[in-house]
Amino acid sequence: MSSTLQDQPIELDAVIAGAGFSGIYILHRLRDGLKLNSKILGAGPDVGWTWYWNTYPGARVDCPAPVYAFGIEEVWKNWTWSDPEQKELGAYFRHVDEVLSVRKDCIFNARITACGPFQSSDGKWTVQTENGIRAVAKYFIPAIGFTTQQYIPDWKGLEDFQGIIHHTSTWPQEPVDVRGKRVAVIGSGSTGLQITQEWAKEATETFPRADERRDGRSLLNPEGNRAAYDYWAKRTRERIHDPVKRDLLEPLEPPHPFGTKPPSLEQDYYEQFNKANVHLVNTKEHPIVQRTPQGIMTDDGKVFEVDIIALATGFDATTGGLAKMGIQDVNGVKLSERWRDGVLTFQGLMVPGFPNMFLPYSVHAPSPFSNGPVGIEFQADFIRDITFEKLKGEKIEYIDPSPEGAQAWKAEMEFIANMTLSEGEVVVHGC
Repeated sequence: MSSTLQDQPIELDAVIAGAGFSGIYILHRLRDGLKLNSKILGAGPDVGWTWYWNTYPGARVDCPAPVYAFGIEEVWKNWTWSDPEQKELGAYFRHVDEVLSVRKDCIFNARITACGPFQSSDGKWTVQTENGIRAVAKYFIPAIGFTTQQYIPDWKGLEDFQGIIHHTSTWPQEPVDVRGKRVAVIGSGSTGLQITQEWAKEATETFPRADERRDGRSLLNPEGNRAAYDYWAKRTRERIHDPVKRDLLEPLEPPHPFGTKPPSLEQDYYEQFNKANVHLVNTKEHPIVQRTPQGIMTDDGKVFEVDIIALATGFDATTGGLAKMGIQDVNGVKLSERWRDGVLTFQGLMVPGFPNMFLPYSVHAPSPFSNGPVGIEFQADFIRDITFEKLKGEKIEYIDPSPEGAQAWKAEMEFIANMTLSEGEVVVHGC
């Protein structure tokens, strides 16, 4: 469905934000299962959400496609591909659309900028997009995941760089030609790793940045954890010829408990550092302070001249995307204000004061520690079976969790976090 300005709001049972795994699965369950009048408002021009935007070189998932897919029989029974790179995932979403008829209930290029406040009098949410579309619905489901709002460091001279620069979450659909160019990859998480593997094979010079990895699962036993790190470091260090690069990339002493910030799966990432055209910049020792017209400057005054910069700097994870949507509670207070002193949810699915709003694959949930589609299906089925069917069957207008229930859930999350080797760190996103 195209996006056009309108005088009257669209009347719905459910408004779903986001046309990725979460949004599509929930649309299928609500529309096809419960016969609720439901539509997706998607910020992009097509289905896929994360996998529409993330077209950077080497983009892929770290598990086989039979697992990273829907468990819907009519979808998987006619799907045979098993190599989930970004292009294959794009084809997968097109296949899902053909089978489930997703697009007919999507409004694309409709980024939500205001939502609420929820009206207790009629039990409705009002949602508005930046291009003037309004929708009114009993249920609001922001199915945008926890890595939606990109993070760009506050460096000086952001506008001064005269070359090409892209954040990985808004990568152009057309490939960026790096042949014969000097390129910088800022970030060494999974995204930076994937880009480095690809660009180092074509660029004249590549400058990956050495810093911390992304958050992830944690282990419980210190002795076993150290043994695992020692084995992994030994095998990885054997692949890096330069001793200086070896100690920067995989030091003998673990910088943090192994597994709490898991090493990303890779094919030949470490071998790229054996090439003369690949330089490793230690931004822990000398952080980046600004961008210049010619490149990047670190705090020791050194300038690295480059033609292209890839910002693999990640996201304002978990709450950043939700905060941008302008969601208001029953009293007109924005969610970002309600969470200023800490996130509070009930079972990672609802927020006190925001009736009939459900958060699949978001905060205070297994989201960052689980296989995305599998975790999404569990949460969405729970919402459908326990909540929607009960509300519809018993003619209940809305459901709103109690602050006491949410506080108990937060305490449970903190208790689990403190059992791990990451005690003192945020291991459950949003704690």
